[in-house]
Amino acid sequence: MCNSKDYRYKVYICGMGNEYNRLSSYLKLYRDRLNVLGIVTTEKQVISEMDGYPCKTIQEIDAGEMDYVIIAVNQWRQIADTLVQYGIEESRIIRGSAFYNPNFDLDKYLRLKNSNISILSNFCLGGCCIKN
Repeated sequence: MCNSKDYRYKVYICGMGNEYNRLSSYLKLYRDRLNVLGIVTTEKQVISEMDGYPCKTIQEIDAGEMDYVIIAVNQWRQIADTLVQYGIEESRIIRGSAFYNPNFDLDKYLRLKNSNISILSNFCLGGCCIKN
């Protein structure tokens, strides 16, 4: 995992429903930063590809070839727990809703995510960091 601007993060996307559809419009903004390796589902699907990406089950993905998994489902915690059971580190899991934040910067987000920082706040804005 590299922080260089010329590096494309290799990702899988978990989810095929409405949240995936919402996320896919945001991912177009990051096509120069992301290399989508495939769509991951918990069950074997009838279709073999979606939006040009191969569809795979969790058992079929290779954790060694990817940098992150983006979860694009409402029940993200269940999917994250399942991914961890299959050997994917929690630090390599990204909630798709992160992309919906205003002024979202993928590289800054990943640096912050991997920094082990804790933010304590007595109101809900504690999770929103804005550059001035």
